[in-house]
Amino acid sequence: MKKNKILTYVAAFVVTVSTFTLIQGYFPFFMKSWVFFSSLVILITLLYPMVYLEKSIICLMMYSIVILLNYLSRDEVFSLSFALNEITFYFIPTALFLIYLRNDDLKSLKIMSTATVLVIIITSVLTILQAYNNPSIALGIVRSIVAAQINENYTYIIDQYRKGVTSYAMPHAFPFIVPPLICALKDNKVPFKKRFFALAVIVIGTFMVFFSQSTGALVILCYSFIMSLIVTGKSSQRSTIRLIVLGCLAASFLNSPILISILDSLGAKVETMTYYGKIEDVMTMLETGGSVGEIAYRQELHNMSLNAFLGNLLLGTNKGSDIGGHAYFMDRAGLLGLIGIIPLFLFFFFQVNITYKSMPNPTRIYYLIGVSAFIILGFQKNMAGFEYWLYLFFLLPSLCLSLYNKETA
Repeated sequence: MKKNKILTYVAAFVVTVSTFTLIQGYFPFFMKSWVFFSSLVILITLLYPMVYLEKSIICLMMYSIVILLNYLSRDEVFSLSFALNEITFYFIPTALFLIYLRNDDLKSLKIMSTATVLVIIITSVLTILQAYNNPSIALGIVRSIVAAQINENYTYIIDQYRKGVTSYAMPHAFPFIVPPLICALKDNKVPFKKRFFALAVIVIGTFMVFFSQSTGALVILCYSFIMSLIVTGKSSQRSTIRLIVLGCLAASFLNSPILISILDSLGAKVETMTYYGKIEDVMTMLETGGSVGEIAYRQELHNMSLNAFLGNLLLGTNKGSDIGGHAYFMDRAGLLGLIGIIPLFLFFFFQVNITYKSMPNPTRIYYLIGVSAFIILGFQKNMAGFEYWLYLFFLLPSLCLSLYNKETA
């Protein structure tokens, strides 16, 4: 068997069992993802050692050294499983995409993408059904699982996973992959089957995000929708003009009685869901000009991480209590200082740059919208799940290439 097939089959298995909660519910040992990820990293290293010469991977290895040094210095935040997950979560989707890209292996790329999207579709359908059958869950399905993780109530988590309920990361990462799907829908040159597939994923995924009752995920999803519908891959000048006009309209719309009235109407529609409290907080903020409720609490957490970074600029803090734990970029800056955040930034920069240049011209702007959705979310959420990185570094560019390849360009 050729080494590309070995890698693809093993990677598809590892990615599937690590993101498919239904499987994890019946086989809980698959929840120990770092064991399978470490094995996949070893396989990648043996079969494709040249991937370590990529600029982004070199920067990731520098970042990994910082992470491991923090662990060896007995930093209270960095356990062995945390360090391994932190490294492998980034490395695996990045390395897989680079390997397929450099070898022009679109077939393997499609196999991996199809497996990942099927997990999204099945999990989304099961999550929607569970939300419909259990509308009384006060925190919402996904947040109830997070609460169970905090309280170490693993019996509840396994019970929910056996029903196929999504993890916390999937609805938050789903908006990253929406732009190329909308790109395919907008282009008549794309075959009907691909456009229908894109529409199905968008509709099912959107309902999954809504019923997960995560306000942050829903806001980012709306951002991806709006930006993708406005821009055009054919004319960057036209897209820029549209974005400027939209920005001006949005600025004039904020703080207006019309917006407050719309929010009030929306609040009445979702009064029994967790969205209601967030809408009330936003309305109060628009009316008074000050942050209240959970929004104010989140700002305090973000400020904690920022202060930790400014107070420990070079090496970061070694106390978990100094970090808010609710904003990926600021948390990493506070924990690792400049010595950690610089190689992490370079890793992101080189990988996005390499990927952007490999995209067909019509999809490049949509790829950047997906990346910008990730950046916005990274300043609002702590990205602890594998799906964030799988969708950003692998599935987003893979959809751009497979949905809009040379045959449809």
